[in-house]
Amino acid sequence: MVSCCCSTSQIIVRALGLVYPAQQSTQEELPFTDAAAIPQELRGYVFQAVKAGVLEGYPDNTFGGWRSMSVSISPDLA
Repeated sequence: MVSCCCSTSQIIVRALGLVYPAQQSTQEELPFTDAAAIPQELRGYVFQAVKAGVLEGYPDNTFGGWRSMSVSISPDLA
């Protein structure tokens, strides 16, 4: 299974029932150096997933939304 981190955040937020808060938080500042690369329509989902503690960035302070998320990374989802 491979998907990108941005779409994974959308799936997680939907599963947590946080769609409305995600839609309301598209303008929130994200703590990642590559935050500008996250599509505007997915920023709220990333914000809520990080806020909920189920997603975090890479050690270099990037989110890597364009990177593929494989099964090997998936266990890191708390």
